[in-house]
Amino acid sequence: MFRSVLVVSAMLLAGTAWGVALSPAGSGQVLLFAYYTVNDGQDTLVTIGSLGDHAQIVRVRFLEGYNSRPVLDFDLYLPANETWVGAVTKSADGRAMLRTPALTCTVPALPAAGAVFSTAQFDGSGGLPADAGPHDAGRTREGFIEVISGGTIASETSTFGAIVGLERTCTPLPGSLLEDIDGPGEAIYGTAAVISVGQGLYYAYDATALDDFSPDPLYSPAMGPFDPSLAQAGGHVAGADATIHGYGLVHFDRKIDAVSAVLAKSTLYNQYVAPAGLGARSDWILSMPTQRYYTDPAMSGSTTALPPFDEVFRAPGVAPLRFVNPAIFDRLGNQCTGDFCQYETEFHLDRAVNVIAYATPDQANGASGVFASRLMAYLYPFGESGHTRLQPYRLRAMEGVDRSPLQQGRVCVSGTPEIGFLAYNLVNGNAQPGRLANYGGIYRDQWLGAGVGARDTPFGHECNVPE
Repeated sequence: MFRSVLVVSAMLLAGTAWGVALSPAGSGQVLLFAYYTVNDGQDTLVTIGSLGDHAQIVRVRFLEGYNSRPVLDFDLYLPANETWVGAVTKSADGRAMLRTPALTCTVPALPAAGAVFSTAQFDGSGGLPADAGPHDAGRTREGFIEVISGGTIASETSTFGAIVGLERTCTPLPGSLLEDIDGPGEAIYGTAAVISVGQGLYYAYDATALDDFSPDPLYSPAMGPFDPSLAQAGGHVAGADATIHGYGLVHFDRKIDAVSAVLAKSTLYNQYVAPAGLGARSDWILSMPTQRYYTDPAMSGSTTALPPFDEVFRAPGVAPLRFVNPAIFDRLGNQCTGDFCQYETEFHLDRAVNVIAYATPDQANGASGVFASRLMAYLYPFGESGHTRLQPYRLRAMEGVDRSPLQQGRVCVSGTPEIGFLAYNLVNGNAQPGRLANYGGIYRDQWLGAGVGARDTPFGHECNVPE
């Protein structure tokens, strides 16, 4: 409690507001991992580390890629400067599972043989109603990860004594957690790597970090079964502020809108590599960590999609988000034109996790070339390499209140809340006489941030006018 008072006092003395923001340092109170997979013999290694001076409790949540329903979540009791590691692999029954060699305490305790991911939250046998997607084990095999630091644990408390050192009494913990939390979460960092042992490939990337997520601890007697969550930005106060890249501070009545605003991109870019002579494949991962709060009625409370998304999640497991026809350029800057450039007349991304395969459907044969994903969209490569530009078709906007120096009153904030990267691999059939070699790499996304404009103009007073 004393540390919470210090945090709030420091904010008041500094004269600054608390607004969730993308962290340029790569660490923060929230981590978002764009992708995990166990497809085609691959595993995903996950690392979470503490940079704070205090022990803290961290919620780790794995979410499947169709509708971002949780498939595994647990509390991680992370001492100061400790690093936890886990590996997502495939279980005997075809579901994903998590294994860890770490001593770090978790609740619930992770079995030594591994924690198998569950279908309960999307097949109707858990706390959420069944959704419109497939209900098979394969749905657990790829998705994304969110990690939220929910509070620091005071030293010289029963909980602290149980979770530090070499002799940890993780089972059972003392049961005094809520009394032993004394401040908001501190900085954590994360990395992940998709590993194919058979092919000798290792695709490593950094988690996206959000800073200044909450000035308050997020664990309390009143917390729900899916808390802490991204919908708790700003802590205990009403609404939440977002520090939007390139603009400034905007307040939102709906807390999740603040998170979406800092992740929103008005334009997305990434490269591709596709020389046929090298057996090249490129998979562009585009994940939307907040989508469920806008398209899943069980999470949004609405039977219609909320801005910035277009449609609710529906059979056969899609919530289409339309884009302007992608602009695909070769290395010389020539743009692909005509039907050759894309498989469908209207390009759209359908799920919380999307894997754009640079291939024709016949070439892909039901799975993307790098990660063997079934969460696919298709684009045709133009030449051997180049880059693609994506822009949303209809910029349905979130409404907020300008708290930047511009003071525009009510503003409309538009863009696609997204994180991602592109992975590629190449095959050299004659690296040395009789020797085959695989090469792989990662390109991070390039982007333009959210569009922000005044709501009240001579042309109207609405952020979203029906088409």
